[in-house]
Amino acid sequence: MAKSMKVNMPWPKVCLVGLGNHAKTKLLPILVELYDLNQISTVSSQINNANNIKNNFYSISESFPHNKSNCLYILSSPPKYHYSQAKAALLAGFDVMVEKPCFIDSSELQDLIQIAKSKKVLLIEMMMYLQNKIVNIFINNLRFDINKIKSIRSQFIIPSIPLGTFRNEKSLSSSLLADIGCYPLNFLSESGFDLREVEIETDKNLNKYFFYSKKLNDNHTSFSCEFGLGNNYSNYIKIIYKNDNFIQLSPFYYGRKGKRELTINMNNNIKIRNVIEENCFKKIFLISRNQWCKTQNTRFHNMIQVTETLQKLSKQVNLPSN
Repeated sequence: MAKSMKVNMPWPKVCLVGLGNHAKTKLLPILVELYDLNQISTVSSQINNANNIKNNFYSISESFPHNKSNCLYILSSPPKYHYSQAKAALLAGFDVMVEKPCFIDSSELQDLIQIAKSKKVLLIEMMMYLQNKIVNIFINNLRFDINKIKSIRSQFIIPSIPLGTFRNEKSLSSSLLADIGCYPLNFLSESGFDLREVEIETDKNLNKYFFYSKKLNDNHTSFSCEFGLGNNYSNYIKIIYKNDNFIQLSPFYYGRKGKRELTINMNNNIKIRNVIEENCFKKIFLISRNQWCKTQNTRFHNMIQVTETLQKLSKQVNLPSN
């Protein structure tokens, strides 16, 4: 017997497209917690009856008659499939959430934005870290103190690429550049910065990248971010003020429930406190449809800016788009 929903969900049904490890370990358990099993469907090239879900389909178009109306489609497939799958769902009149990086071709993204607007449906990129309260405090403070910021420093290093992943560094859609690099670019765009001044360097194996800018704005705020593969996990952002005070948060680009370490340096007096955040993978599904509608144009601006920047920077390191 299916259990009852514990909360009133924004969409009465959901369809999870793609059943890789990320979807099965992070997304599907949350959906099972929030929804009755008969309100969940999945799309995968290999039918997988995980978590006793009975409504499983081989293709996204095959699922449309089952999810006749008011169903949220969640795309957790590799980025190279996002455009075709999102287009099919949007044209069919469904709201769509897409795992980051949402799209790696700006012309395709523009096409989908026009479809979403004409169909009056939602197109949402799933940047889980933005659901952290402390991250939004960082972004709001950065916008408020923009004239006082000297530099922004960030690092996102992982020890290894997870097994069974789509990442192989043969193209932008399967690269660490897109999969991890989208985070700092999204943060800059969310904070109100223009990304046109961001440059890139990389090692010869495309295992580690370095974003930098000597002048993000007219106040000469500089930016640097190292990301990719390394010996030890590192995930932080550091905001340095013109008076050399700073604030730092670690981990920053992170969606799981748990502790974040906040370091504040005021006049050489350093204080460290722990901030506990809830599961962002759950919080994103609880946001009302009305709230998503209010932020749609702003989100589109950020998605376009990040996608265009990733395309530009990938050409500079000779990484094919597909």
